[in-house]
Amino acid sequence: MTANSVSYRLIQEYAQTSCGSMRYWRSEPEHGEALVLIHGYGARLEHWRRVMRPLAREHTVYAVDMPGFGLSCKPRRRYNREWLAQQIHEFQQRVVRRPAVFVGHSMGGMVSAQVTKDYPAAVRGLVLVDSGGMRDPSRAFSGFEQALFGALRTPLVGEVMALFMANRDAVRQGLLQSYYDKSCVDEALVDLFAEPLFAPGGTAAYLAASREFENYQLDIVPGDVTTPVLIIWGERDASLSASMAPEFKRRMFPQAEIVVIPECGHNPFDECPEPFCEALLPWISALPPA
Repeated sequence: MTANSVSYRLIQEYAQTSCGSMRYWRSEPEHGEALVLIHGYGARLEHWRRVMRPLAREHTVYAVDMPGFGLSCKPRRRYNREWLAQQIHEFQQRVVRRPAVFVGHSMGGMVSAQVTKDYPAAVRGLVLVDSGGMRDPSRAFSGFEQALFGALRTPLVGEVMALFMANRDAVRQGLLQSYYDKSCVDEALVDLFAEPLFAPGGTAAYLAASREFENYQLDIVPGDVTTPVLIIWGERDASLSASMAPEFKRRMFPQAEIVVIPECGHNPFDECPEPFCEALLPWISALPPA
C-alpha cells in the first residue's frame, strides 16, 4: 500500500524473551508513535490485519502474539495478569525500545492496563478496546457458567474438557457470538483462530489461560494511572457490554475519553475498521509531546 509516495510494509519477526520466542509483525518505515497491538483471548496478531496498514501510514505498528497464543511460545505455567504484563513489557524493551501507545483488545486490554500500571514509563498512551479486566455490571454468571469455570480449574477434568472444546465448531460458535455482523465469520477467520489450538502445547496453553480468569480482574483505582486513556467499544458487543466503558472510566480511568462505535460487536477493529481508525488516529495525534 502507498500513501504520499511512501511504501509501507509489514515484516514478521521473532523476539527471544525470558519465556521463549514471541512472534510479532512490525511496520516499515519507522515513524510517528510506536503502537503495540495486543490481541484478545484465543486470538493472534492477524486479528488486527484490517487496521495494521492504515495505522502504519502515520505510525510504527508492532502487533504481537502473546505467550501461549498464536505462534508464540507456550510455556507450561500460570498465565496470570502480572506475568503476561511482564512479558509484554520485556518485548517492548527488547524490540520497540521507546515508550509506546498500547492498544489492547479484550484480554489484551487487561494486559495493556496492567503494563500501564506496573511500567508507566514505558507507556505513552493506553487504548482499551472492548476490554477485559472488570466484571460486566450488566450480567451475572449463570449457575452453568460458574460450574463450567469450576470444572476447567479442576485437575484432569479441565484437561479432558479442553480436548473436547478444542475444535473448529467451538471456535466458530465463539466467533459468531462476538461479531454483530455474522458475515464476518468466514472459514478463513475460523482457521485463523483454530490453527494455534492444534499446535504443540496449544490446547494446554489455552487451558492454563482459561484457569486464570478470576485473576484477570484489574486492581486499579483512580490515580494509579495518569497516562492518557482512550476507551473504544462496539455498541452491540454481546460478549462484554458497552455499559462497561463508562464503568472503566468511573472506577479506574477518570481521564479516559470514550468512543462507542454503532452497529458493531466485540471486535470493532475487524468488523468496523474505518470508524475504529477514525476514533484512534486523531486521539494519538493529540497526545502530549514525548
